[in-house]
Amino acid sequence: MNGLLIWPVIPALIFYLIGAYQALLSLQAARRHSMVESTVVRALAVVLHGLAIWLAIQGADQISLGIALMLTCVGFAMALVLLLNQLRRPMDHLDVFVFPLSGLSLLLFAVLPATGMVRVALPTPLFIHIILSLLGYSILALAALQALYLALFDRLARTGRTLPKGLALDSIEQMLFESIWLGMIALSLGILTGFAFIDSYDVRGIIHHTFITITAWLIFAVLLWGRLRAGWRGSQAGWWTLAGFGFLALGYFGSKFVIEVLIPQT
Repeated sequence: MNGLLIWPVIPALIFYLIGAYQALLSLQAARRHSMVESTVVRALAVVLHGLAIWLAIQGADQISLGIALMLTCVGFAMALVLLLNQLRRPMDHLDVFVFPLSGLSLLLFAVLPATGMVRVALPTPLFIHIILSLLGYSILALAALQALYLALFDRLARTGRTLPKGLALDSIEQMLFESIWLGMIALSLGILTGFAFIDSYDVRGIIHHTFITITAWLIFAVLLWGRLRAGWRGSQAGWWTLAGFGFLALGYFGSKFVIEVLIPQT
C-alpha cells in the first residue's frame, strides 16, 4: 500500500464498518443511533475516501482510468449519495451493504497496481463526461440494490410473510424510481457529452462500451415508460432495473476487465 494513502484509507475503512454496523443495529431495532452520530460517522468515511482518491491522483505521474480507480470512484459516489439522502430520510437497508462495498473498493484501489493510464491533462469537457457517467452509474447501482429489496419483499408479501420492521414496499418502490429518474438524467447527460466531446472512437473497447451503455439506457427508458403508462411496480419493476444495471455494469467494467486483464495491451 502506498504509504501516503495509509492514513486516510485505514480510518475510512474503520468508519465505513462502524457506519454499516450502526445501520445493521437500526434495521434490527436493537439500537437507534442519533441522526448527528450516524451522519458524522458516514461523513468522516466519505471525506476520507475522497481524500484518499485525491491524494493518489495528485501523487501520480499519470491519471489511471483503470478498473481499480473507477470502482473506488463509484464506491465513493454511492456513499456520498447515501450520506446526502441521510439528511432526508434513513436508508439503513442500503447503508448496510454499500458502506462495506465502498470500503472494499477503497482497499482494492490502495493495494492494486494502477492500470489504464491516460494523459494527465484531461480536457474539461471529457472530465465532465466522466463525472456525469460515474454519477449516473452510482445512482443506478443504488437503484439496483433497491430493486433487489423490492423483488424480495414483493415475494414475501405475496406469500403472506411479514416484512422487516421499518421497511415497506411503497417506500422502497418510491425510492427506487427516484433513483432511476436521477440516474437516467445523469446517464443521459453523460452519453450526450460523450458523443459531443469524444473526438476519436479508435480507443479499444469504446464501441462495445457505447453500444452496451445505450442498450442499458433503453431498458431503463422502457421501465420508466411502463411505470408511467402501465403502472409497473413490484418485482416487475425490480427485474427490469436489474436487467438495465446488468447491461450498464457489463458495458463499463466488463469491457475494461477484458481489455485490462484478459487481453492486456502489450
